[in-house]
Amino acid sequence: IMDKNIFIEKVTALFLSHGPRTLTMDDIAKEFSISKKTLYQMYSNKEEILKEVMIYSLQTIFKVIRENSKKYDDPLAFFLLSADETLEDIFVDKRDAFFHQMIKYYPEIFRGHIIKVYEEMNDVFTENIIKGREMGIFRKDFDHDMYTKFYIQLVSSVGDSLLFVEESNDKCAFRDKVVDFYLNAILTEKGKENLKELKENDKKD
Repeated sequence: IMDKNIFIEKVTALFLSHGPRTLTMDDIAKEFSISKKTLYQMYSNKEEILKEVMIYSLQTIFKVIRENSKKYDDPLAFFLLSADETLEDIFVDKRDAFFHQMIKYYPEIFRGHIIKVYEEMNDVFTENIIKGREMGIFRKDFDHDMYTKFYIQLVSSVGDSLLFVEESNDKCAFRDKVVDFYLNAILTEKGKENLKELKENDKKD
């Protein structure tokens, strides 16, 4: 039997390519040249595989986010640059069909995924907010747990909200606006000046 990590990595690509509803246990067994009996010895049903696929995808993305969090000394730079680079991997990349099928046909698994996104993101955001507050660039009078929920809800709503139909045509631009909205809600005057400077420097580069 192949290494489990290799199996999950390859089966994740299969689900993204074919869709969680379309891909069957038969398809998976054939792709890996194993019998259905062997596959069912590994997993009792497709839902079990899907749960591991979602966990694997999340761990892969947040490994990068955490590495970026350590890389940027300035927490504002982390939010502006790193979050900008990695948010599309969570919400607004080319996997719309996959996520729409998850929402429609596997709502409990997807709900668990979004809760894990919040928990992981809140941990990273909290570390950077504490650092930013010590630097005087983030306000101290807001509930960062709640603001993280607002942030995730906004970013994940594009494509599903009747209010953002036009914005769904350019999801990267929408993502950038959400990042701006979030940052301006938590920044001090000093933080806003730093943000302006960072953006100007980014344009020069």
